[in-house]
Order: sequence, then structure tokens, then C-alpha cells
Amino acid sequence: MNKIICFDIDDCILPHYNMLPKEHRLQIFKLNLERLVHLCQQTGAELFMTSSWGMILKLDNGYLTFKDEFDYGDEFEQEVVNIMNSHLQPYIVGVSCGDRREDIKILLLQEDTLVVAIDDMDLSDIKDKNFKYFNVETMITDRQLREIRQHLS
Repeated sequence: MNKIICFDIDDCILPHYNMLPKEHRLQIFKLNLERLVHLCQQTGAELFMTSSWGMILKLDNGYLTFKDEFDYGDEFEQEVVNIMNSHLQPYIVGVSCGDRREDIKILLLQEDTLVVAIDDMDLSDIKDKNFKYFNVETMITDRQLREIRQHLS
């Protein structure tokens, strides 16, 4: 059985810029990425980014890079991408084309694939026995980790 963890970035695993100083936001972001990697190691899952960051990023030989028309982003965006590349290799396998619901329903949900979505956007309208949605705002909780692990096992 294939296993995919879809994840959002802004306001989900990366706190909103008004909430905390930059250093604290990045610490929480790194911790969330470590939790995602740990889930991948425990369950054999792969990662698919369903964030609006997919509008400016592409996956190039397993690394996230800025699409040409977006140059290299601002300093903070570049730091976020560098952190993702240092944490998510080799687990990240895809980036959203722009519509996360369609990506999940059409690209990812197959009979032989379990899918988990970690997002602050309500995706509970996606109904499938192989799909489970987790509302995350800032931090993936221990309870959510247990439930994700259980769904993917």
C-alpha cells in the first residue's frame, strides 16, 4: 500500500508572520518538519506539498527550487526553502499544481494509496476510506501524530 502525507505550509506548519518573531516561527517550522520526517520513517510514507507555495516552487531532482519567473524569493522565503530541502530529502515526491482538493482527489487518492492531509484549510469534504484530514494550525500535536501513524499503519 502506498502512503502519502500532504502538507500545507503557511499558518499550518509555519506560524503566521504576525504571531511570533521570525526565529521562533522557524523553530516551530523545523520541529514540524522533523515530525513529518519521523512519520515517513515510521510508516514508509512519502510527502506531497499541497501549499500555495506550489505556485512559486517546483521539485527538481528531489529538491524544491523557485520557478524561474519567481527568481529566488525574498530572504525569508529562501530560508524556508533551504530548511525544507535540508529536512525533507528524500521523502518529498511532489508539489501541488494549485488546487489541493483536485490534487488529492485525482492525483493521489487511488485504491492502493492511503492519504493524510495536514492543513489549516478544511478538507473534511473529501470523502474516501483511504483519506484522513487533520486540521493543523501552527503545530502538529502528539495526538495528531498518533492518529496519523494509526491511519498509515
